[in-house]
Amino acid sequence: MNYEKLILIIIAAALTIITEMDLLPQIHQMGFYCGDPKLSLKYTGDTVTARYLLILSFLIPLLILVDKRFYKDSFSTYLGMYATFIIGYCLCISSVNFLKVLFGEPRPHFFDTCKPVEALKCTPGSFVPTFTCTNEDWYRARDSTKSFPSGHSALSTFSAGFVWVRFHNIYNLGASLKKTNT
Repeated sequence: MNYEKLILIIIAAALTIITEMDLLPQIHQMGFYCGDPKLSLKYTGDTVTARYLLILSFLIPLLILVDKRFYKDSFSTYLGMYATFIIGYCLCISSVNFLKVLFGEPRPHFFDTCKPVEALKCTPGSFVPTFTCTNEDWYRARDSTKSFPSGHSALSTFSAGFVWVRFHNIYNLGASLKKTNT
């Protein structure tokens, strides 16, 4: 692995840590409509936990790269490919988290996790442009306004795209799609 990739890994990891540790200031609050049923669900946790998402989205590409049936390159080439995957993965996480802070869209469990004081004394259907979360769990309160874009979708799509490109290169799939001149 060359120094350029190592530097990129360090930068990508630093950006990931900054965005994952919630060190970016909230740029925009989208606001909410009082009594909005789309924001009134109870918080029950993630359907697919972050742990499983990370394990699967890291493990499947790793296994595909390591599998000897598909792997014809040297170990350093393998490390370079996986380093490229890690860089892309970290940049994907960082980009999604930055966009979540930028948009500030409330999650479906917004009222339950943010507990905005303005929701207690507003007229149903009226728009509240700014609000203050009263939930003492700071992480949950900040997370309540990070609905879009979906981190699960972005990481799953990135990993699937990486796997698809690897299969494409292994099996030379592009050659079978080209028209032949006869």
